[in-house]
Amino acid sequence: MTEFLSDTLTHSYNTIIWPFKDIPIQEFDSSGPRIIDFRDISAEIFTNRHTPDDYLPAIACWILNDEREHLRLFSFMNDLQNVIAGDYKFTLLSVTSEGTGAVYDISTVSGNEVTVPNQPGPMPIR
Repeated sequence: MTEFLSDTLTHSYNTIIWPFKDIPIQEFDSSGPRIIDFRDISAEIFTNRHTPDDYLPAIACWILNDEREHLRLFSFMNDLQNVIAGDYKFTLLSVTSEGTGAVYDISTVSGNEVTVPNQPGPMPIR
């Protein structure tokens, strides 16, 4: 998934949500977006220390069917589709070539979203 994340892409995000706390992302400098894993962001939101809005816009690197603890809100990413859940929009950007992970843009709903049937699928990660 790191191949998909570039400095140009990530500088437009406040947060990179990474699947594994114990496997840091080496490619990004400290002036870029905040990097947090799904367990930590879920705990901070669940305990009301932060809200999802505090992290947005975010780019999320998701491992499909991840059994580790996380908010149910993130489980929509298992479907490999664009989803609007409450005030949040999950836009599928890419899927790994082996189909085990995906990269999503997570942002707040603007109110101007339009559902377009038969939208072409995401670009695969090489």
